[in-house]
Amino acid sequence: MTSFLKSLIYGSVIMLLISVGVAAASLRTLSHKVIPGVSVNSLDLSGKSKPEATALLTNYLKAYGEQQIILINGNTRTSVTQKDLGFKFDEVKTVEMAYSVGRTGKLIERLKTIPITKIRGIALTPAYTLDTEKLNAFVEDLATNSANIGSNSSYLLNEQNQLVSVVGKEGDEIATTDLKNILITNLQNLNFSDIWVPLKPNVNVLSEQELNFLKPQAQGIIEKRITLSYLSRKYELTPMDKLNLLNPTKTASGILQIDFNSEHLQNLLTKIGKEVNVEAQDGELEIAKGRVTKFIPPRDGTQIDELKSAELIVSAMKESNTGEVVLPIIESKAKPLPQNELGILELVGEGSTQFQGSAAGRIHNIGLAASRVSGSIIPPGGVFSFNQSVGEITAKTGYDQAYIIQDRKTQLGTGGGVCQVSTTVYRAALKAGLDILERRPHAYRVGYYEPAGLDATVYGPYLDLKFKNNMEKHVLIWSYFDPYNSTLTFQMYGTNDGRMVELSNPMIKAGAPAPEPIYQEDSSLAPGVKKQVDFAVNGATALVTRRVTKEGQVLIDEKIASSYSPWQSIFLVGPED
Repeated sequence: MTSFLKSLIYGSVIMLLISVGVAAASLRTLSHKVIPGVSVNSLDLSGKSKPEATALLTNYLKAYGEQQIILINGNTRTSVTQKDLGFKFDEVKTVEMAYSVGRTGKLIERLKTIPITKIRGIALTPAYTLDTEKLNAFVEDLATNSANIGSNSSYLLNEQNQLVSVVGKEGDEIATTDLKNILITNLQNLNFSDIWVPLKPNVNVLSEQELNFLKPQAQGIIEKRITLSYLSRKYELTPMDKLNLLNPTKTASGILQIDFNSEHLQNLLTKIGKEVNVEAQDGELEIAKGRVTKFIPPRDGTQIDELKSAELIVSAMKESNTGEVVLPIIESKAKPLPQNELGILELVGEGSTQFQGSAAGRIHNIGLAASRVSGSIIPPGGVFSFNQSVGEITAKTGYDQAYIIQDRKTQLGTGGGVCQVSTTVYRAALKAGLDILERRPHAYRVGYYEPAGLDATVYGPYLDLKFKNNMEKHVLIWSYFDPYNSTLTFQMYGTNDGRMVELSNPMIKAGAPAPEPIYQEDSSLAPGVKKQVDFAVNGATALVTRRVTKEGQVLIDEKIASSYSPWQSIFLVGPED
C-alpha cells in the first residue's frame, strides 16, 4: 500500500470520526430540541424545544385557518375553507415528526442524518386529521348541484321504498376522487391557489326503457336484508345505503347490468371504520423514585380490511338470499410495557360502570375522583384505601353539588357521584383477585350500579373501600373516564402470577315492595314545579361468590352478601304561594 493511499484512508477515517463526533456533540447540545435544518413548509424549527416549536407552528398555521380556496367550474366559483372540508392541522404530531428527525433508526444512520440535514435542510409537510364524511359530503354536494354537468342514470326511492327511474344527462361530471386528492394535497402544502375542478366524460346514460328493464333486479337488492357484522357490532344496510351503491350500467358490447358504486362503497366502509379502526398504542412506563411518572397502557390496533370487505358486500348484494356479511378485521399488535422494577407489566383486572343520565355536576365529580385515584400504586402486601387515595371531598378540592344518599334520604351534597368511582374500583379489585378487606353496599339499589351486589359505597371517614395486594409485585390502578359514552373503567396492572378468578353473576332475591312516594318541599324550585330525584325500587338481597386459585391452591373462597332496603320515589316540589 502506497503512502499516498494510506494517507487518503487515514484522512477519510479522521474526517468520519470528526463528523461522528460533531453529530454526537450536536445531539448532546440539542438533547431536547429540533436539530438544525428542519422546517415545516417554510417555518424553520431549528434548535426549538417541543413547547417552543408547538407555539411557533400553531401561530404559523393559524394564519391559514380562514383562508379560502376557490373552486372554478366553468362560470361557477365556489369558496371553501379547511373547516368546510373537515381538515385540521395536527400541530403536536407535526412537532413530534420534526423532533424525531435524527433520532430514529440505527445510531450510525442518526449520526449521518444530523450533518446532512444541517447542510441540505429538510422541509416536512404538516400532519393533519381529516373528517372524511365532511369532505365526502362537500364534494358530493358540489357534484350534484353543479350547473351544466352531465349525470348518470340512476334510481330514486319513493315513500314506499319502490324504485323510480331517473334518466341521466350526457356531458361531463366532476371527477370526485381526483378533486378530493387535489384539495388534501394543496391544503397540506398550504397552497390556497384557485383549483380548476377536474371533470371526466359521463358515459353511463341509460334510457328510461333500459332502466325499467333493470329495475326488478335492482328492486330485489333494495328489499334484500343484508347485515354487516364486525367485532361485536352489527349494522343492517338501509334501503338508502343499498340505493347509493346501485349503479345501472351498459357495457361496451351493449349488455345491461347492475354494477356497484365503488366510491359510495368506500364511503360506507369509512363510516363503519370510525367505530372500528384504532391505531395500535405501544405501552410506555416511566418510573422515578418508586412512582409512575408516565403511563400509557398497550392497546392492540384494529382496522377493517376494506378491499376484502368491499368484495364480500358486493357478493352479498348479488346473491338471491339474505345474509350476514362478516367484515374481516386486520389486527396490529402493540408493544408491551417495558420491564421494570415494580413488576407493572400487564393487565390483571378490570371493572366498568355506566352513568348515562347523570347530571352535569355528578359527571364532573366522577371524572375528578377517578383522576385522583388513577395512578395509585399498591406495593406487595400493601392496603389500598379509597378514602385516602381520593382525598378530601369538598367544594374547596373541586367537587360540585350532586344528589347523594345520606341519613337514608336523597339530598344534594358535595361530591355526589364519587360512589360511581368506588364501585368501579371495587369491581376491578374483585376481578384481579385481590383481598377485599372493607366494603359496604348502598342502602338501596341504584340504577347506575346494577347489577346489585357489585357496588361499594363510601363516605369518609366512616365508610371506606379497602383491599390488599396479595400479589408478589406492585399493582398500578389506572382509570378511563369517557363522559361522551357515559362509561368509567378502572384497570389494574401488575404481573400475572397465574391465578384464576371465578366471579359469579349476582343471585338476586326480591324483598319488600317500595313504599309510597315522598314529596319534599324545595325552596329552590318555583311554586307548582315538581322534580323527581329518586325512583321507586323494591328491596332485595344479592349474593356473589368468588373463588381465586393459583397452581391448585385456593387463595380466596368467599360469599359476598348484600342487602338493599326498599326505596320510594322522591319528588321535590316548589313551595306553595
